[in-house]
Amino acid sequence: MKKLCRFSRALGSGILITCWIVLLFNAGCAMYNQEQPFQADYKLQQQMDKKGKEERQTQKQAPPAQAKQKQSQSAGQSSAPKQGKPNKIKVDHDTANRSKLIATSVEGVTDAAAVAIDQELSVAVAVAQMKRFQLKGIRKEIFHRLRKAYPEYQVHVSTDRKILQELKKLEKKTYQQQTEAEKKRLQKINQDMKG
Repeated sequence: MKKLCRFSRALGSGILITCWIVLLFNAGCAMYNQEQPFQADYKLQQQMDKKGKEERQTQKQAPPAQAKQKQSQSAGQSSAPKQGKPNKIKVDHDTANRSKLIATSVEGVTDAAAVAIDQELSVAVAVAQMKRFQLKGIRKEIFHRLRKAYPEYQVHVSTDRKILQELKKLEKKTYQQQTEAEKKRLQKINQDMKG
């Protein structure tokens, strides 16, 4: 940059203005073509990449345990849970947290809650007051982004405030205990989302 300024001083102020116009034009074209990502999207992408690397590392360590489970099932051992204890469910907190990040990155969304139990991903969002007329479009955009990010999950999205409160309560409970009661409660919330 200093070389450009020295060069333009030597040739005169007219060339200096021309050089700056060319620089600003090129910077504007780059932003218009989105060669430089927006700051919020860039941060979101970095967070998702970091989480993806962590998941891949855990998946590399997980296959021996899965192989043992398959061997025990093929050997004729039943994998049914004991009757005295409640059934455990699979709660994926990482997926829920990343889906909250994806949902809050949509314009107009101020708050989000997400729960991922087994193969169901439920997300509820709070929308800014000025964007309340665009609820359907916001729901669609969040749904398509989540469907693209997690094709293996059945995705449910809601903009209802009461469902948002219920999902937040369920989200806190899943950190404490993971039983069939939480799964049934999530299914009830999903039914309420449908109307």
